[in-house]
Amino acid sequence: RFAKHKRIHTGIGTSDQQNPLILRAKEKGLETHTFAWQTGGEIGETTSDFFYPISAENKESILEKCKELGINAIVSIASDIAARSTAFVANALGLPSNRYAAVALATNKVQMRTLLLAHGISQPAFVSVGDVLPMDALQSLQYPLIVKPSDRSAGRGLSVVESPSELFAAINAAREVSFERQAIVEEYIDGALYSCECLSYAGKHRVLGFTGREAFRLGARVLEKTHVQPAVLAASVEREMHSLCAKILDIIGLTEGASSIEFIVKDGIPYIVEITPTMYGDYIGTDLVPCAYGYDYLGAVLSIALGEAPDPKPSAERMRASVSFAYSAQDGVENAPPQPDGRRYGHRITEQPLKAFGGYPTLRLPEGKPYFEAGDGVLALNSEYTAFFCALKATKAKRVHLPYYAASAFEKVAAELSAQCRFYHIDECFFPTDLAPEEGDAVLVINYHGLLSRRLGEIPYKNLIVDHSTAFFAPPILREGAYNIYSCRKFFSVSDGAYLVADRLPEGLGDTLARDISFKRAAALLRSLECGEAHKEMQANEQELASVRAKMSLLTERMLCGVDYEKEKRQRASVFARLHGALRRYNQIRLDPSEDLAPQFYPLLVDGDIRDRLIEKKIYTPLMWRKTLSEAFAGLAERRFSERLVCLPISTEDTDEDVAYLIEQTVAAIT
Repeated sequence: RFAKHKRIHTGIGTSDQQNPLILRAKEKGLETHTFAWQTGGEIGETTSDFFYPISAENKESILEKCKELGINAIVSIASDIAARSTAFVANALGLPSNRYAAVALATNKVQMRTLLLAHGISQPAFVSVGDVLPMDALQSLQYPLIVKPSDRSAGRGLSVVESPSELFAAINAAREVSFERQAIVEEYIDGALYSCECLSYAGKHRVLGFTGREAFRLGARVLEKTHVQPAVLAASVEREMHSLCAKILDIIGLTEGASSIEFIVKDGIPYIVEITPTMYGDYIGTDLVPCAYGYDYLGAVLSIALGEAPDPKPSAERMRASVSFAYSAQDGVENAPPQPDGRRYGHRITEQPLKAFGGYPTLRLPEGKPYFEAGDGVLALNSEYTAFFCALKATKAKRVHLPYYAASAFEKVAAELSAQCRFYHIDECFFPTDLAPEEGDAVLVINYHGLLSRRLGEIPYKNLIVDHSTAFFAPPILREGAYNIYSCRKFFSVSDGAYLVADRLPEGLGDTLARDISFKRAAALLRSLECGEAHKEMQANEQELASVRAKMSLLTERMLCGVDYEKEKRQRASVFARLHGALRRYNQIRLDPSEDLAPQFYPLLVDGDIRDRLIEKKIYTPLMWRKTLSEAFAGLAERRFSERLVCLPISTEDTDEDVAYLIEQTVAAIT
């Protein structure tokens, strides 16, 4: 011991992620000695009492220096490499720590997954790759895939692979940064990402909290975007993850100190992603856990390293805490590029009381993932008309070709951008007939009810804008110069919402738009729930949204994260198929049942106008569109559609009895 009255703490690492540990140790009256590769710029090189320029990987040299110092404790956070060296030194000196073998196992993804697989822990299918490519095993995996080095952390060497042509380059890149020249290839599970922040002492485990984690794709890379505590989890999933944490830590053999276990939750099942045998970085352990739960996490970690029983106590008042990382000027950072380049340009930590306002509980919404995730090719907006505005702006066209059979709101949007409008006709299959744009013109094609999905590739023009507003689940056209519009509010119970989707959108598109505020329009949804009728309110909302250019509201964004999209699509397609099975003999529109259609309406074209008879039976269908009822369209498809096309509503909330009633009354109106 250096002195009887002074205990010596040694830490490994000097980055801003490690510095809170150094400062907390000094607050506890510990003398701090820190090891790291010297840069001259890391904050821990100056805040520590003593600094030694020895790399965190050089565990033997660190051990020799620690013997010389006669240390009382050694600990590190937020680094797999430092965790291995910490355990190595502590084991050699008989200091409290995890066993080196357990830490090495936790930080080797291949060994960790192999062991957990033997114990029946749910996880992605995986294949390890060394000097020899196991072709049969790799071909058995389902794309997309995640490729990463077997023994590195923090996203180093990680990439997402969409096809076999990208796989081998990704494997080589991962092996290049791996200490043992080994990669692991895993099936990608598309679900919500969470982590459990844990504390262990003498083999007893405690989950301190759950973190909701949001990431985004940048090319083949996956970048952390936002971490939130406490995470919003279904009670059953939280219990399952809590149980799994203790089981996994026992299997791996992590008995002392902090750890973090990542899960992806899909369909209510947690799949393990990673194990970090230290407190996790990215401000989760150092900032969010104390903010959200009130635990002195760093103090507990230091106590365990000193051989003392930790006694972390949560605060009486819970907080909602988050950290968001800034990657570009879109995140509000000066001197950063307009679009993310992969570098972090800063972060923001926020906290607010997680309590009721004046004794009333706040609105809680389920957490999940949107149908279209934010990225270079997706813009979340408040309406399909704003999406058209942004698409037309992206084309820089001075003239746009519109179908006669469309809402007049598109013409008003074009006028906002001083773009001239030309109009074209459609045939009995809704396909353009006399469309002949000149170079530089933009073209709007409406994918009516999803019926054009298979033929959109036949339209060769650049600056093509495809409106899928009545066919949310139709696939987008992803090619240069093509833009896709989707309307959320026509399919889901939200008060605004649309997406503009493209292969890539111009930098800065939509930057000048503010976020919409939609809580007043949401009153119409609440009225429809309780009173059963809010048609006037809905029409007023429609008129307002047609003229307001804004990004998607926060309310809608959060509500859309709670939608089970696969279930919605499946139920909608089922109702459509049932209607078509009963009405196809009357329908003059040729529908292909193999197209798996799940549109907003079932389009029914019959001889005669049956709308009034349906209205008598409380079945309301919209009129599409009044302007084509004029004599100028006599004998044309547009006139025929406006007169006799009946759009039967499809709702995923309809019961079997509701659908049967719709079919019965429609057949009666026809016959």
